[in-house]
Amino acid sequence: MRYRDPDCECQVEYPGAYRRWCEHCCTDGPLPGSLADPNWEQRHTDPAVLREAADRLDDDYPEQADSLRREADRLDDELATIEK
Repeated sequence: MRYRDPDCECQVEYPGAYRRWCEHCCTDGPLPGSLADPNWEQRHTDPAVLREAADRLDDDYPEQADSLRREADRLDDELATIEK
């Protein structure tokens, strides 16, 4: 699941794709597993990371938080099926 940090306003400068961090990401850090997370490719499929992101979004973006929790549950179910 590819999702954005709704509070991130970082910009990417070219050439070199240098990321200029916004105030939100400098203060709170990017939302775990979001496209703003520098390690999102490794983290966006981790159910624990998705739940951490959902917890951060609960107050301001409850619909997105619910979506992330559903995705985390789906990934947990998928991993349980693979392990059987």
